[in-house]
Amino acid sequence: MIHHVFIWSTFCFLLCNSYENLSLRKNVSQSTSDSGFKASNAVDGDITTCMRTKPIGRDSPYESVWWMVDLGGVYNIHRISIIFKNYEGFELRQRGRFAGFSLFVSNTKDIKDSSLCYKNEPQLPPLNFTTTCTASGRYIIFYNQRLDGVQYPNGFISHNVSTELCEVNVMGCTTTHVYGYDCELPCPANCRYNICDIQDGSCLSCKSGWHGKYCEIDESRKPTSDSSVLIGVMVFVGISLAIAIGGLLSERKRLNCKCRSKTYEVSKMHLSNLHKVTVKRPVNTYQGFSDISSEA
Repeated sequence: MIHHVFIWSTFCFLLCNSYENLSLRKNVSQSTSDSGFKASNAVDGDITTCMRTKPIGRDSPYESVWWMVDLGGVYNIHRISIIFKNYEGFELRQRGRFAGFSLFVSNTKDIKDSSLCYKNEPQLPPLNFTTTCTASGRYIIFYNQRLDGVQYPNGFISHNVSTELCEVNVMGCTTTHVYGYDCELPCPANCRYNICDIQDGSCLSCKSGWHGKYCEIDESRKPTSDSSVLIGVMVFVGISLAIAIGGLLSERKRLNCKCRSKTYEVSKMHLSNLHKVTVKRPVNTYQGFSDISSEA
């Protein structure tokens, strides 16, 4: 009972948030199928039912395995969670079987045209796995391989590798052209296909004629090469004129200072001579007064 409560709590934690499960009950396919373990078991909302492929690796005719879900449209994705099949007492073996897997996001069914969202190595993955995958796409592809002659890291199982996915949850916005934790903010108007990063709203690519993180810069307003040259010439002329004017003002100031210095010297000389005359005249006057006094 406790075991089932723990599983359900974990499963609810993965689903109970503002992002919604884009993969629930969507169309799926896989490379091979073991009897009774169909591909749709991984998106039926029941973690007790699992898909299973035929084994890959040594002593098997298959070297690779894939499973794919069609979301039904291009959506903004935030993260992908996978609950792998566990067998009591064989958890390490199961982790070694799933080790090395990759997750791709694509707008086509061809894995060659897809973008890598996650690659597991060299650590063994947990059986309750989640990875952030901020991307935009329609198809989510699970892929793994075991090639002959390849030395895999410690813990990887290389023979009788069955892939068993019990539930795959692709969490994101069910409404297109939006972003944010509540999927309520519209993508910037100039994002190509109106698609943007689900977390910060930055455009994955821009419409023709726009650029910038949010495609907010109009390329038609960018300076052309000719106008750039003209602006450069104007700046150069402006700087040259500023330097020339500054030089003239400096020279004028220097000449003014020199003139004031000469004026000061002339004034000083004049005052000196005046002082000499002024000093001499009182002596003569005093002598005059003496003469008058003596005559009296």
